[in-house]
Amino acid sequence: MSNIDFPAQDIVQYRNKPDRYFHAAAVCRRGHEQTSTLAPADRYPSDEKCPTCGARVLVGCASCGIRIRGRFHIEPYMGDKHSLDKPWECPTFCDRCGAAHPWATREDRIFELENILDEEEIDEADRVFLHDQLSLNPWIQLGVIVGSDHGDFDLVRV
Repeated sequence: MSNIDFPAQDIVQYRNKPDRYFHAAAVCRRGHEQTSTLAPADRYPSDEKCPTCGARVLVGCASCGIRIRGRFHIEPYMGDKHSLDKPWECPTFCDRCGAAHPWATREDRIFELENILDEEEIDEADRVFLHDQLSLNPWIQLGVIVGSDHGDFDLVRV
């Protein structure tokens, strides 16, 4: 059994207003939901396997370790206020570090690359060029863009 690493603000919310907070979710590496209602006090088996595909079940981001955001907990007496909330969907990206979870699609991975590019200090013309290449050129989605110390960029096929 392993503890689940909740963000500090979730713990504060849980302690101060235990009638509403975000649960953690347990999701396999292929995106099959096991549960989306783990509370901060809960523990989850660290060696759990998915009954659908046999993949390892994750309760935290592979990049930063923070919990995978689950359902928003609301006490029954407050339920009427939230009856129009849309159903919970397994998140594609970590809400702390922004990394794509293992079940992210190819399109989601392109979004992740674009987000990384947005954070890099590169010339605006290069940024626009790379964004255009990522969105327009389907074969580039099978490669990785690598920058050099000279400001040039190459596509490495994987």
